[in-house]
Amino acid sequence: MLIGFDAESHEDQIAPRPGGGGKPPYFVSLMDTRFVRSVVRLRTMKSHRARRALRALAIVVVLLCALLAAGIRSDIPLSELTPRYASAASQFVPIDGVTVHYRDEGAGPPLVLIHGALASLHTWDGWVSRLASHRRLVRLDLPGYGLTGAAQDKDVAHCA
Repeated sequence: MLIGFDAESHEDQIAPRPGGGGKPPYFVSLMDTRFVRSVVRLRTMKSHRARRALRALAIVVVLLCALLAAGIRSDIPLSELTPRYASAASQFVPIDGVTVHYRDEGAGPPLVLIHGALASLHTWDGWVSRLASHRRLVRLDLPGYGLTGAAQDKDVAHCA
């Protein structure tokens, strides 16, 4: 069975058959039209899958943003944190308008332990238990972390 169609409106879907002379309409067999339909259907399925995947990704992003926004709260006052995280070894000293929390433990040659970003002196608890028997360990909370208050009237951008 042969079917004719306008070549200009379907150029992107099927190439001219060899020996067709390039004159419209091209004649293709029923088998060829089934192939074209399956290719078009496959393209449509891929675009539907892509849309579904994009929609699912958008939903996940919105949910993550909502969870993040729900988890954000204001800072806990230092007066609530101090009884919870300070120990008998904790000491506080005012330095340049900031009350710095530090611990001085052990005996022997001194070793100063400084935590990284988004941490506190508690980062070193495991090391202190091993080293305190033969080293003097001094560890502190950097300004704005742990129990050391933030510098209220100081610009600390240069410290980063």
